[in-house]
Amino acid sequence: MLSEIFNIQNRFLSSKSQSDKKKLGQFFTSLEVSEFMASLIGPEILTKLSIKILDAGAGMGILSAAASLECLEKGIKEIHVEAYELDTKAIEYLKMTYELLVIFFMSKGATFTFRIHNLDFVLNPPYQIGSEEKFDLSVINPPYFKYNTKDSPYCKATLSLYKGNPNIYASFMALCLKSLKSNGQLIVIVPRSFTNGLYFKNFRNYMLNNSSLEMIHIFAKRNKIFKSDDVLQENIICSFVKKEQSDSIVISSSNSIADAKKSNRNIYSKNLIIDPSNEQRFIRIPESKEQFDILELAEKLPTTFSKAGYFISTGPVVEFRTREFHTTELNSAVPVIRPHNFSDSKIIWNGNHKKDIAFQLKGQFESHLVESKTYIILKRITSKDETKRLVANIYLPNKHTSIGISNKLNYLGLKNEEFSIEEATGLSSFLNSTFMDKYFRSISGNTQVNSNEIRVLKFPERKTIKLLGEKILKLNSNSQQIIDKLVLDIINSN
Repeated sequence: MLSEIFNIQNRFLSSKSQSDKKKLGQFFTSLEVSEFMASLIGPEILTKLSIKILDAGAGMGILSAAASLECLEKGIKEIHVEAYELDTKAIEYLKMTYELLVIFFMSKGATFTFRIHNLDFVLNPPYQIGSEEKFDLSVINPPYFKYNTKDSPYCKATLSLYKGNPNIYASFMALCLKSLKSNGQLIVIVPRSFTNGLYFKNFRNYMLNNSSLEMIHIFAKRNKIFKSDDVLQENIICSFVKKEQSDSIVISSSNSIADAKKSNRNIYSKNLIIDPSNEQRFIRIPESKEQFDILELAEKLPTTFSKAGYFISTGPVVEFRTREFHTTELNSAVPVIRPHNFSDSKIIWNGNHKKDIAFQLKGQFESHLVESKTYIILKRITSKDETKRLVANIYLPNKHTSIGISNKLNYLGLKNEEFSIEEATGLSSFLNSTFMDKYFRSISGNTQVNSNEIRVLKFPERKTIKLLGEKILKLNSNSQQIIDKLVLDIINSN
């Protein structure tokens, strides 16, 4: 039955151009993803005789169909679906899906009913259009796109729930949760981006304050989920239940959706997954037993990056906005540090590289430059050929009193003093360690390293970082193997 419904979706997709789908943020769900998400429906739902399902952004109805068939198989005999779909062209195909389900349910001695709303779900959520009854279940693949918070009609849609409007998919999640009954379940496939970062802080707090995060499924191969839509960002499948947070959370992982039902499943303490140490409440996702061990070890570190006394800022030179200052001449100019200036463990700028640029010291240059002193430079975006997410190098001051640092880089320093070479070496080595790379990956699925994520990382005290630097300088080696051993030694000694 579900294969037949999926064929309806394929017929519709063949009529849609990639640009049309992009306008609405549409990424259609595969048969395998739909079946897997339906398999996550929990006992709170499956013990009922009759349920109501909310399908927000229904598309062809593949997700509500899969959920309905799963519930029917588990013994639920009466199902009603309320579906929202903005794309008028999709309504005809959506109706075909549900009419097939009506006939199939009748053949099984059960009842399937539906109502389709050709409306924008975010602007017309159920509790605003006169529906007093709330839903038992919502299984969704929401659209993904950002919008202008100044003039978009979406900017006020969730204001009563949380401040800020990070992405339309977050609006869908929050409004679906709002529409559920107590103990209702939300199953969603979305980008991992909401699990960390300042941008999603208020949304994350709304979800965690009003539901229990029950499980997360993560895919090792990020480009295998929406193969036909060129989706490269990391997507996860999450299950939330509208109740107090459970003491434990399931993390499962698979290489791709093909082997999702045979995934590795591990149960972790809620405080290991949802960081309770600060108001950010990052959701950490250890993909393996090794990452779990690293995350658990990191929790034993005595402080955080910021509390240890370090700062991190984004480089102030936004190149496309400061072209008038750029020059290749060094007279009355200072170096601009860019990603290509990384070399071994140090930053090298000599003006000889074809990508080297300098910054002219002319009117109003000060806001674009920083004082020239010892910094750790950390890449904000790692390239495809780099195996590590965190790449840090030391910048040593030269004859210039100031330097430019590209906004594609972060720079790290001490709040009230300057690095010694020992501490700079220790900090750079610690950030470059395999331990930190794997720790950071459990927090962030992005290739972009945001300063807010670094600030709250668990960290050794400064004296430990200095000691690490002293040992590395004494050995006179930047071997990854040696760095990794020394880092693990100092962590285990805490």
